[in-house]
Amino acid sequence: MKKILFIVLTLVAGFGLSNAQRPAKPSAGSVPKTVLPPYKEATLKNGLRVIIVPDNRQPIVYFRAMVMAGTAADGKEIGAAAAVGSLLEKGTKARTADDIAEKLDFFGATFNANSGVDAMNCFGSFLKKDMSNILPIYADMMRNPSFPQDEVAKYVSTTESSLKAAKKNSSDPGRRMGRRLIYGDHPYGNFETEESIKKVSRDVIAGWHDKYFSAENTMIAVIGDVTEKEIVPILEKNFGDWKKGARHRPLYPSLAETKGMQYTLVDRPSSVQSSIRIQRLGLSRTDPDYDKAGFVAAIFAGNGLIGFQNRLFQNIREKHGYTYTPGGSLTSSLDRGTLVGVAEVRNSVTDSAIEQMLLEYRRLSNEDIPKQELDFAKGLVTGKYLMDIADPNLTGEKLLSIYQYGLPKDYYDTYPSRVQNFTAADLRETAKRVFPPNDLHVIVTGDGSKILSKVERFGKPKLVDLDLNPVKNLTETIAPSKLSLDEVLEKLHKAINKPSLEKVQSIEKNGEFVLTMPQGELAGTVQQIFASPNKKYQKFEFHGTVIEEKIDGTKLYEGQMGEVHPVEEPRAKYDVASMVFNEELRVKEPGMNVKLTGMKDIFSGPAYVLEVEKQGFVKERWYVDEKTGYVTRKEIKNEEGDIVNDYTDFRPVNGIPMAHKITTTGSQDLVMTFTSIKTSLTPADEKLFTK
Repeated sequence: MKKILFIVLTLVAGFGLSNAQRPAKPSAGSVPKTVLPPYKEATLKNGLRVIIVPDNRQPIVYFRAMVMAGTAADGKEIGAAAAVGSLLEKGTKARTADDIAEKLDFFGATFNANSGVDAMNCFGSFLKKDMSNILPIYADMMRNPSFPQDEVAKYVSTTESSLKAAKKNSSDPGRRMGRRLIYGDHPYGNFETEESIKKVSRDVIAGWHDKYFSAENTMIAVIGDVTEKEIVPILEKNFGDWKKGARHRPLYPSLAETKGMQYTLVDRPSSVQSSIRIQRLGLSRTDPDYDKAGFVAAIFAGNGLIGFQNRLFQNIREKHGYTYTPGGSLTSSLDRGTLVGVAEVRNSVTDSAIEQMLLEYRRLSNEDIPKQELDFAKGLVTGKYLMDIADPNLTGEKLLSIYQYGLPKDYYDTYPSRVQNFTAADLRETAKRVFPPNDLHVIVTGDGSKILSKVERFGKPKLVDLDLNPVKNLTETIAPSKLSLDEVLEKLHKAINKPSLEKVQSIEKNGEFVLTMPQGELAGTVQQIFASPNKKYQKFEFHGTVIEEKIDGTKLYEGQMGEVHPVEEPRAKYDVASMVFNEELRVKEPGMNVKLTGMKDIFSGPAYVLEVEKQGFVKERWYVDEKTGYVTRKEIKNEEGDIVNDYTDFRPVNGIPMAHKITTTGSQDLVMTFTSIKTSLTPADEKLFTK
């Protein structure tokens, strides 16, 4: 299969995915004279501040309330803010969760709440004609949530499960480690764990809400088909008698600068890729150089402002093909944020990807940005700003941020002109000060037994496990098996219905594939036919192109558009030896050798590990799921590098469970989804497998 993918890569340049065929970058246009839309300010009797942005182009109203406290206000009760945001809709003193959901659905209204580090945002939208029906519900949820005990218990249980699952996510452990390294005991360094979420009781949640939800600590923006005269009386009626409270003004401890190059390896056994995260302490949102630093971050990694033209993307995706979606950002907050660059790469190029990411980071302070790149980036950043202003939700967010961070009233009005006045020399000086080239954290999450030496190329890393606890040795975690080899094989054979499978002479699979490459995604159809003894036919079709692979039991053929040719040794020998029809049934036949090495946790759960050798030189590792008995993963070592096949979506075909989805991870990522699988008790046509 892997050889076919290399042929596909050779051909894709011919149908429009190459850089050479992409249109040239358009030149940046002149800066339009634009400002935030005109708005009104009002204050309710209890001190609640309101911003009104009239816009009668559509009969829709957008509501956004910002409570000036977020996850950083959790203190020792980590997770309280997030729980409040999730549970506001789950009932009030006067309405049940079902009542709220039915009302919002009836009027076609929306409501969401989420918490950042410094603030919680509650936002929604509705038709203007329903304003008097919806705003009382919004006010009730914000002012009088009941936090029912059963909903709290459900939330805690669901969150605990999510936190467990997050450890299997390749990037999440590195993100948590990054926060710990940058912020330490600072409130920004807090994150939920399976232990902390168990302490989030109803009393904790209700106490957080009571402390921070109040008129003085909240601001509301209303954007849409309303006037000040219309909206203020309705807000006064629903929010005007809300308790006044007090503005939350956090006092944060000082943060230590990132000094020197620091490397951390988060061991994630059995990971087939590495998640790389480079980061350092950034600036507060009110720093005079924040805009310049944000622009530099955009040049480097996108920062939500520059798309595919950022340097990380152009280097490690477009030029080297190490990953599909690298990126990064400079986070904004009351206290200092973080500059982050991230990439997920296959194990074999972990060191090469780190090298290129560091190269691009150091270029920021070592070189001036070329004029063409600078001008183009200015156009993209300004264009993104204009698009944001056209979105009522983002307009409300920007207006509220002026008050949240204490920005000048004309901050967003003058933003485009400030960007246009940035010079290469200014940006380079900012990068030297804010992002010094040799003061950085490099965090790599992956299978330490496979990538430690690659990280050690740059420096000796600190070693931690998925719970971020120090570890001394990175060795593959293979636990003792609960069963003998014969018992595992018996479990496997029972699971796949051995009596029925033994009668099958051929298997035909038809479906679709998606191949992810540096140039983009390639999609088409795939057909596979396997037959006794040890024969294989495989065909990929895409954009009028047909790629075929054939194995007749002794020879390998490859080609395109109906013209196939024998493949020379040694690869042909390897592929022919690898092809064993219904190999799960034949592991003890001559030419096959199998041994049980223990148990290991993989994506599907605990699995028995079988080391399989074919013809004395083809080495594979199979994982037999402890619960189902299915082979859910095969790791294959060959002359072109390791690949991993993950098997999911098992469904019966004539009583035989078969995987309808195969995900291949290696030099390229391939997903095959089969819509039709057929078995036959008669031999397949011999002509399929020969030249």
